[in-house]
Amino acid sequence: MKKIVISFILLCLLIPSVHARVDAKFKILDFETGRQIYMKTPDGKIIYGNVLVGQKLIFDGTDSNSIYPIKEYRWDLDGDGKWDKVMVDKTELVVNKNGYYTVILTVYDYDLQSNSTTKIFKINKLEGNLNESMKTIEIVNELENATDVKIIVNNCDVYNLTVEKKKSLNISINPYGLNEIDIFANGKEKLF
Repeated sequence: MKKIVISFILLCLLIPSVHARVDAKFKILDFETGRQIYMKTPDGKIIYGNVLVGQKLIFDGTDSNSIYPIKEYRWDLDGDGKWDKVMVDKTELVVNKNGYYTVILTVYDYDLQSNSTTKIFKINKLEGNLNESMKTIEIVNELENATDVKIIVNNCDVYNLTVEKKKSLNISINPYGLNEIDIFANGKEKLF
């Protein structure tokens, strides 16, 4: 009997533990119509925006998945690191002013595995000022030929340019929080 127990314990130690893969995802929907709010670039990339003052938004995390059932959704609707809503797969937000908005969804499954996703979007089409800073970024082309580059800043501002060797670009950024810079070139994408 001891040999069986020892063999079983050794077998358990040798088998690698498998952790569930959790994939947190969410969509931004209009409260009135239920339609997804986004713009789509020619290459299929979704850019969030087109939000009107006072418009109620729904953040829908029901596309999140795991090999185990999802136990909990945690929402940080203002990017301050504190959970504003817990236990709901959908939540609401009203956009009342221009600004940079950071929404974070963290999903936990019953295996206690988790995953987070963050969306940063800029609203600048409303009345009022937007507090932002100018930043110069430098794009370096290490290829022999000129390359067409598309840069999307905070899922709002789109820059299309051709880079021979080096090019500087002034962009508007959020001076107080996270910024998202997505670069597309030669069929590849890099997110910063």
